[in-house]
Amino acid sequence: RPSRVDVPVFDMNPEAAPCVPTAFGEPGAPASEESAAPAHADEWPTEPEPGSLEEVRSAPNYADFEGVIKCVRSAAPVEELTALLAERQVDLSLAMPGSDDWRISYLTALVHEEGIEDASMAQCVALLVKHKADPNAVDGTGRTSLMYAAMRGQRAALQALLEHGADARATLDEGAECASALKCMGRTALELAVEEGHADCVRLLAERGAEVRLPVGRFGPLLLSCLLDRVDCCAALIAAHAAVNDVDKNGFTALMAAADSASARCVRTLLDARASHAAAEPSEGRTALMIAAQGTGGPHRLRWDLPTPPAGGYAECVHALPD
Repeated sequence: RPSRVDVPVFDMNPEAAPCVPTAFGEPGAPASEESAAPAHADEWPTEPEPGSLEEVRSAPNYADFEGVIKCVRSAAPVEELTALLAERQVDLSLAMPGSDDWRISYLTALVHEEGIEDASMAQCVALLVKHKADPNAVDGTGRTSLMYAAMRGQRAALQALLEHGADARATLDEGAECASALKCMGRTALELAVEEGHADCVRLLAERGAEVRLPVGRFGPLLLSCLLDRVDCCAALIAAHAAVNDVDKNGFTALMAAADSASARCVRTLLDARASHAAAEPSEGRTALMIAAQGTGGPHRLRWDLPTPPAGGYAECVHALPD
Protein backbone atom coordinates (compact mmCIF):
# COMPACT_ATOMS: atom_id res chain seq x y z
CA ARG A 1 0.00 0.00 0.00
CA PRO A 2 1.40 3.46 -0.84
CA SER A 3 2.93 5.32 2.10
CA ARG A 4 1.55 8.75 1.24
CA VAL A 5 -1.65 10.30 0.01
CA ASP A 6 -1.42 11.48 -3.57
CA VAL A 7 -3.54 11.67 -6.67
CA PRO A 8 -2.72 9.45 -9.63
CA VAL A 9 -0.78 11.49 -12.18
CA PHE A 10 -0.77 10.26 -15.76
CA ASP A 11 1.41 11.20 -18.69
CA MET A 12 -1.09 12.51 -21.22
CA ASN A 13 1.43 12.76 -24.06
CA PRO A 14 0.16 10.20 -26.61
CA GLU A 15 3.65 9.80 -28.08
CA ALA A 16 5.27 9.02 -24.75
CA ALA A 17 5.64 5.51 -23.38
CA PRO A 18 2.82 4.54 -21.03
CA CYS A 19 3.70 5.81 -17.58
CA VAL A 20 2.67 4.24 -14.30
CA PRO A 21 0.67 6.66 -12.10
CA THR A 22 2.81 8.07 -9.30
CA ALA A 23 0.35 6.86 -6.67
CA PHE A 24 0.72 3.27 -7.85
CA GLY A 25 4.42 2.96 -8.71
CA GLU A 26 7.69 4.80 -9.06
CA PRO A 27 7.15 8.24 -10.63
CA GLY A 28 7.80 8.18 -14.34
CA ALA A 29 8.48 4.44 -14.49
CA PRO A 30 7.87 3.38 -18.12
CA ALA A 31 5.83 0.27 -18.74
CA SER A 32 8.37 -1.96 -20.47
CA GLU A 33 6.83 -4.63 -22.66
CA GLU A 34 9.99 -6.70 -22.43
CA SER A 35 10.11 -6.72 -18.65
CA ALA A 36 6.34 -7.06 -18.25
CA ALA A 37 5.81 -10.02 -20.63
CA PRO A 38 5.87 -13.48 -19.03
CA ALA A 39 7.96 -16.30 -20.45
CA HIS A 40 4.87 -18.39 -21.29
CA ALA A 41 1.42 -17.31 -22.39
CA ASP A 42 -0.28 -19.26 -19.61
CA GLU A 43 1.52 -17.07 -17.04
CA TRP A 44 -0.59 -14.03 -17.93
CA PRO A 45 -2.82 -13.06 -14.98
CA THR A 46 -6.53 -13.61 -15.47
CA GLU A 47 -7.27 -10.03 -14.34
CA PRO A 48 -5.20 -6.85 -13.93
CA GLU A 49 -3.05 -6.61 -10.83
CA PRO A 50 -4.64 -4.29 -8.21
CA GLY A 51 -3.15 -0.82 -8.44
CA SER A 52 -1.58 -1.42 -11.83
CA LEU A 53 -1.86 0.80 -14.88
CA GLU A 54 -3.70 -2.06 -16.62
CA GLU A 55 -6.36 -2.04 -13.88
CA VAL A 56 -6.78 1.72 -14.22
CA ARG A 57 -7.07 1.56 -17.99
CA SER A 58 -9.55 -1.32 -17.84
CA ALA A 59 -11.99 0.76 -15.76
CA PRO A 60 -15.19 1.57 -17.71
CA ASN A 61 -14.82 5.30 -17.04
CA TYR A 62 -11.10 5.56 -17.84
CA ALA A 63 -11.78 7.42 -21.11
CA ASP A 64 -13.96 9.92 -19.25
CA PHE A 65 -11.27 10.42 -16.63
CA GLU A 66 -8.59 10.90 -19.25
CA GLY A 67 -10.75 13.42 -21.12
CA VAL A 68 -11.51 15.49 -18.01
CA ILE A 69 -7.86 15.60 -16.95
CA LYS A 70 -6.77 16.70 -20.43
CA CYS A 71 -9.34 19.49 -20.32
CA VAL A 72 -8.32 20.92 -16.95
CA ARG A 73 -4.64 20.78 -17.96
CA SER A 74 -5.27 22.65 -21.21
CA ALA A 75 -4.62 26.34 -21.84
CA ALA A 76 -8.39 26.97 -21.74
CA PRO A 77 -9.71 24.58 -19.06
CA VAL A 78 -13.20 26.07 -18.76
CA GLU A 79 -13.90 26.09 -22.49
CA GLU A 80 -12.43 22.61 -23.03
CA LEU A 81 -14.30 21.12 -20.08
CA THR A 82 -17.57 22.75 -21.17
CA ALA A 83 -17.19 21.29 -24.65
CA LEU A 84 -16.35 17.82 -23.34
CA LEU A 85 -19.29 17.68 -20.96
CA ALA A 86 -21.63 18.90 -23.71
CA GLU A 87 -20.32 16.27 -26.11
CA ARG A 88 -20.18 13.27 -23.73
CA GLN A 89 -22.51 11.98 -21.05
CA VAL A 90 -19.78 11.76 -18.42
CA ASP A 91 -21.02 10.36 -15.10
CA LEU A 92 -19.05 12.48 -12.65
CA SER A 93 -20.75 10.84 -9.68
CA LEU A 94 -18.43 7.87 -10.21
CA ALA A 95 -15.03 7.69 -8.59
CA MET A 96 -12.10 8.11 -10.91
CA PRO A 97 -10.44 4.80 -11.86
CA GLY A 98 -7.82 3.35 -9.57
CA SER A 99 -7.36 0.73 -6.88
CA ASP A 100 -9.88 0.70 -4.04
CA ASP A 101 -7.41 2.43 -1.71
CA TRP A 102 -6.92 5.36 -4.07
CA ARG A 103 -10.24 5.97 -5.82
CA ILE A 104 -10.79 9.72 -5.84
CA SER A 105 -13.50 12.08 -7.01
CA TYR A 106 -13.14 14.30 -10.05
CA LEU A 107 -13.23 17.35 -7.76
CA THR A 108 -10.31 16.00 -5.71
CA ALA A 109 -8.32 15.52 -8.91
CA LEU A 110 -9.16 19.08 -9.95
CA VAL A 111 -7.91 20.71 -6.73
CA HIS A 112 -4.60 18.85 -7.12
CA GLU A 113 -3.93 20.52 -10.46
CA GLU A 114 -1.37 23.32 -10.46
CA GLY A 115 -1.42 26.46 -12.57
CA ILE A 116 -5.17 26.92 -12.98
CA GLU A 117 -6.18 30.55 -12.51
CA ASP A 118 -8.55 31.29 -9.63
CA ALA A 119 -11.48 32.28 -11.87
CA SER A 120 -11.03 29.16 -14.02
CA MET A 121 -10.78 26.95 -10.95
CA ALA A 122 -14.09 28.29 -9.62
CA GLN A 123 -15.78 27.77 -12.99
CA CYS A 124 -14.41 24.24 -13.32
CA VAL A 125 -15.71 23.34 -9.86
CA ALA A 126 -19.14 24.74 -10.80
CA LEU A 127 -19.16 22.75 -14.05
CA LEU A 128 -18.26 19.47 -12.36
CA VAL A 129 -20.86 19.94 -9.62
CA LYS A 130 -23.48 20.84 -12.23
CA HIS A 131 -22.75 17.49 -13.88
CA LYS A 132 -23.31 15.54 -10.62
CA ALA A 133 -19.82 15.55 -9.12
CA ASP A 134 -20.34 15.17 -5.35
CA PRO A 135 -18.51 17.90 -3.37
CA ASN A 136 -18.65 15.70 -0.25
CA ALA A 137 -17.42 12.42 -1.76
CA VAL A 138 -14.55 10.79 0.12
CA ASP A 139 -11.57 8.96 -1.33
CA GLY A 140 -9.95 5.76 -0.12
CA THR A 141 -8.28 7.65 2.74
CA GLY A 142 -11.52 9.23 3.96
CA ARG A 143 -10.71 12.75 2.74
CA THR A 144 -13.00 15.08 0.80
CA SER A 145 -12.03 17.48 -1.98
CA LEU A 146 -12.50 20.33 0.52
CA MET A 147 -9.90 18.79 2.84
CA TYR A 148 -7.40 18.54 -0.01
CA ALA A 149 -8.07 22.13 -1.08
CA ALA A 150 -7.42 23.25 2.51
CA MET A 151 -4.23 21.17 2.77
CA ARG A 152 -2.90 22.59 -0.48
CA GLY A 153 -3.89 26.20 0.20
CA GLN A 154 -6.17 26.26 -2.84
CA ARG A 155 -8.35 29.15 -1.65
CA ALA A 156 -10.22 29.61 -4.94
CA ALA A 157 -11.13 25.92 -5.04
CA LEU A 158 -12.03 26.02 -1.36
CA GLN A 159 -14.41 28.94 -1.86
CA ALA A 160 -16.01 27.37 -4.93
CA LEU A 161 -16.52 24.03 -3.17
CA LEU A 162 -18.12 25.75 -0.17
CA GLU A 163 -20.43 27.68 -2.49
CA HIS A 164 -21.51 24.41 -4.11
CA GLY A 165 -22.39 22.43 -1.02
CA ALA A 166 -19.14 21.13 0.47
CA ASP A 167 -19.47 20.45 4.21
CA ALA A 168 -17.05 22.66 6.15
CA ARG A 169 -17.52 20.49 9.26
CA ALA A 170 -16.82 17.09 7.71
CA THR A 171 -14.41 15.06 9.84
CA LEU A 172 -11.80 12.53 8.78
CA ASP A 173 -12.51 9.06 10.17
CA GLU A 174 -10.23 8.07 13.04
CA GLY A 175 -9.13 4.95 11.16
CA ALA A 176 -8.14 6.78 7.97
CA GLU A 177 -4.58 6.53 6.69
CA CYS A 178 -2.50 9.63 7.26
CA ALA A 179 -0.14 11.33 4.83
CA SER A 180 1.12 13.83 7.38
CA ALA A 181 4.36 13.37 9.28
CA LEU A 182 2.35 14.63 12.27
CA LYS A 183 0.15 11.52 12.22
CA CYS A 184 -3.07 13.26 11.20
CA MET A 185 -3.29 15.91 13.88
CA GLY A 186 -5.78 17.63 11.59
CA ARG A 187 -9.09 15.80 11.14
CA THR A 188 -11.16 18.56 9.48
CA ALA A 189 -10.54 20.92 6.56
CA LEU A 190 -9.95 23.74 9.06
CA GLU A 191 -7.42 21.74 11.07
CA LEU A 192 -5.64 20.62 7.91
CA ALA A 193 -5.39 24.26 6.76
CA VAL A 194 -3.88 25.12 10.15
CA GLU A 195 -1.48 22.18 9.97
CA GLU A 196 -0.15 23.44 6.63
CA GLY A 197 -0.15 27.11 7.71
CA HIS A 198 -2.73 28.46 5.21
CA ALA A 199 -4.19 31.33 7.23
CA ASP A 200 -6.31 32.66 4.35
CA CYS A 201 -8.01 29.27 4.10
CA VAL A 202 -8.48 29.23 7.88
CA ARG A 203 -10.27 32.57 7.73
CA LEU A 204 -12.51 31.46 4.87
CA LEU A 205 -13.47 28.16 6.51
CA ALA A 206 -14.20 29.89 9.82
CA GLU A 207 -16.43 32.39 8.00
CA ARG A 208 -18.30 29.52 6.34
CA GLY A 209 -19.16 27.68 9.53
CA ALA A 210 -16.21 25.41 10.26
CA GLU A 211 -15.98 24.46 13.93
CA VAL A 212 -13.35 26.65 15.63
CA ARG A 213 -13.99 25.36 19.15
CA LEU A 214 -11.90 22.57 20.63
CA PRO A 215 -13.41 19.17 19.68
CA VAL A 216 -13.69 16.49 22.33
CA GLY A 217 -10.68 14.16 22.39
CA ARG A 218 -8.55 16.12 19.89
CA PHE A 219 -6.19 19.06 19.87
CA GLY A 220 -8.51 21.25 17.83
CA PRO A 221 -7.51 24.09 15.51
CA LEU A 222 -6.33 26.64 18.11
CA LEU A 223 -4.13 24.22 20.06
CA LEU A 224 -2.84 22.88 16.77
CA SER A 225 -1.83 26.38 15.60
CA CYS A 226 0.09 26.89 18.84
CA LEU A 227 1.79 23.50 18.74
CA LEU A 228 3.04 24.29 15.22
CA ASP A 229 3.88 27.99 15.80
CA ARG A 230 1.31 29.05 13.17
CA VAL A 231 0.78 32.55 14.59
CA ASP A 232 -1.24 33.84 11.62
CA CYS A 233 -3.60 30.90 11.94
CA CYS A 234 -3.76 31.42 15.70
CA ALA A 235 -4.76 35.08 15.19
CA ALA A 236 -7.33 34.14 12.52
CA LEU A 237 -8.97 31.61 14.87
CA ILE A 238 -9.09 34.08 17.74
CA ALA A 239 -10.71 36.63 15.41
CA ALA A 240 -13.28 33.90 14.57
CA HIS A 241 -14.09 33.63 18.30
CA ALA A 242 -12.20 30.45 19.14
CA ALA A 243 -12.29 30.03 22.93
CA VAL A 244 -8.75 30.77 24.13
CA ASN A 245 -9.20 29.01 27.49
CA ASP A 246 -10.75 25.74 26.29
CA VAL A 247 -8.86 22.65 27.46
CA ASP A 248 -8.19 19.37 25.68
CA LYS A 249 -8.80 15.93 27.22
CA ASN A 250 -5.52 16.22 29.15
CA GLY A 251 -6.33 19.64 30.59
CA PHE A 252 -3.97 21.60 28.32
CA THR A 253 -4.93 25.06 27.08
CA ALA A 254 -3.70 26.74 23.91
CA LEU A 255 -1.36 28.90 26.01
CA MET A 256 0.20 25.78 27.52
CA ALA A 257 0.57 24.31 24.03
CA ALA A 258 2.31 27.48 22.83
CA ALA A 259 4.67 27.38 25.82
CA ASP A 260 5.27 23.66 25.28
CA SER A 261 6.32 24.36 21.67
CA ALA A 262 8.35 27.48 22.53
CA SER A 263 6.06 29.58 20.34
CA ALA A 264 6.59 33.00 21.88
CA ARG A 265 4.60 34.62 19.05
CA CYS A 266 1.53 32.53 19.84
CA VAL A 267 2.02 33.13 23.58
CA ARG A 268 1.90 36.90 23.03
CA THR A 269 -1.10 36.61 20.67
CA LEU A 270 -3.03 34.55 23.22
CA LEU A 271 -2.17 36.86 26.10
CA ASP A 272 -3.42 39.82 24.04
CA ALA A 273 -6.68 37.87 23.66
CA ARG A 274 -6.86 37.48 27.47
CA ALA A 275 -5.88 33.84 27.70
CA SER A 276 -5.50 32.75 31.33
CA HIS A 277 -1.86 32.37 32.35
CA ALA A 278 -2.89 31.06 35.79
CA ALA A 279 -4.56 27.88 34.51
CA ALA A 280 -2.71 24.67 35.46
CA GLU A 281 -2.84 21.29 33.79
CA PRO A 282 -4.19 18.62 36.18
CA SER A 283 -1.56 15.89 36.00
CA GLU A 284 1.35 17.85 37.50
CA GLY A 285 -0.22 21.24 38.23
CA ARG A 286 2.01 23.09 35.76
CA THR A 287 1.09 26.48 34.38
CA ALA A 288 2.20 27.76 30.97
CA LEU A 289 5.08 29.59 32.66
CA MET A 290 6.26 26.43 34.40
CA ILE A 291 6.07 24.49 31.13
CA ALA A 292 8.14 27.14 29.33
CA ALA A 293 10.64 27.25 32.21
CA GLN A 294 11.21 23.50 31.96
CA GLY A 295 11.98 24.01 28.29
CA THR A 296 13.71 20.68 27.67
CA GLY A 297 11.57 19.49 24.79
CA GLY A 298 11.60 16.13 26.56
CA PRO A 299 8.90 13.76 27.79
CA HIS A 300 6.64 16.61 28.93
CA ARG A 301 6.02 17.62 25.31
CA LEU A 302 2.43 17.17 24.15
CA ARG A 303 3.65 15.43 21.01
CA TRP A 304 6.95 13.61 20.61
CA ASP A 305 6.89 14.08 16.82
CA LEU A 306 6.53 17.88 16.78
CA PRO A 307 9.12 20.03 14.99
CA THR A 308 12.14 21.12 17.00
CA PRO A 309 11.24 24.28 18.98
CA PRO A 310 12.84 27.52 17.77
CA ALA A 311 16.19 28.42 19.37
CA GLY A 312 15.67 30.67 22.38
CA GLY A 313 11.94 30.17 22.16
CA TYR A 314 11.47 28.92 25.71
CA ALA A 315 13.34 31.90 27.15
CA GLU A 316 11.16 34.27 25.08
CA CYS A 317 8.05 32.53 26.39
CA VAL A 318 9.23 32.87 29.98
CA HIS A 319 9.82 36.62 29.46
CA ALA A 320 6.40 37.04 27.80
CA LEU A 321 4.40 35.17 30.46
CA PRO A 322 3.41 36.97 33.69
CA ASP A 323 4.62 35.52 37.00
